[in-house]
Amino acid sequence: MFYILLFIVLFIWLAFWSAQAGRSMASINLELDTWQDGFKNGHRVPELIIALTIGSIGTWGQYQIFDGLSAWWLPLIFTAMTAVSFAGKESATVGYLRHKGSIKDANGDGVVDNKDARKNTLQPLNAWLSGLFGWKNGDEGYSWVWAFTKGFITTMPVFCIGAITQPIGREIASHAKGRLPWDSNFWMEYFGDGFGYAAAATTYIFIINYFWVF
Repeated sequence: MFYILLFIVLFIWLAFWSAQAGRSMASINLELDTWQDGFKNGHRVPELIIALTIGSIGTWGQYQIFDGLSAWWLPLIFTAMTAVSFAGKESATVGYLRHKGSIKDANGDGVVDNKDARKNTLQPLNAWLSGLFGWKNGDEGYSWVWAFTKGFITTMPVFCIGAITQPIGREIASHAKGRLPWDSNFWMEYFGDGFGYAAAATTYIFIINYFWVF
């Protein structure tokens, strides 16, 4: 029961900030995310809050794993873990926004493929991984790979469990279009990412408690 309640609390928190990070809360009410425009780099606040949350949980886990770890190391570990998670959250999302890759024929050659993919840091890696399975930009599998790598980096402080949970969350959320109110991207971010991060963090806490605490 404890872990179910923990997951619910983490999901509510991380899902809200995930939707804020993607500015999809506006599909419910235009005023719900305009606060980000009120100050410089306001759009990065939701991503930072998510990274701080995951970094905090990861730091707690490291303290449990390394018994006797000096408290002087904790600020350094926390900073490093938060920075890694933030980098993952900041990485490009264009490859999986619609859960079908970048579906626009950007170069006008009549075919949607990797040549149409927007260039960014993760694009070469994701194109290579997708190619191993015969997927290309525009395929649903391309988005699964993108969610895998993004989830892997963002949840690196919690054993990279998001590499599994984030693709699952976004796959479930991708079926909201035409079935649930508001913009489909809201559900991809609110439920898809929220579930991915909350499930990863809850699983991490369970593993730490099971193997190192109790």
